[in-house]
Amino acid sequence: MTKLKKALDVIGVPRLIIGLFFVVLVVTALSVGLNPASLFSDILRRWMMYGILVLAMVPGVQSGIGMNFGISLGIVSGLLGAVVSMEFPYTQGWFYYLGAGAAWL
Repeated sequence: MTKLKKALDVIGVPRLIIGLFFVVLVVTALSVGLNPASLFSDILRRWMMYGILVLAMVPGVQSGIGMNFGISLGIVSGLLGAVVSMEFPYTQGWFYYLGAGAAWL
């Protein structure tokens, strides 16, 4: 019993509840007949998308500019960075893109 309590203290009740809920949702979705490859692809895509949005909020929270302004500015900046990094094939070197980026200034 002490090992179970110690493991519960390490994991935490909220993480355990969220993890169990996620497992129940995945098992339910698979039992209904959803395509497993599509399901796990969507799960991974959403985790990455929300991860970018959360990371985009970090500088605003750390600098103390406020959540309302920080959310909008951080999300737009994070999405712009993601789009730029996906759209520009960095095969020609950084100096090529410094000239292209200078037009944005």
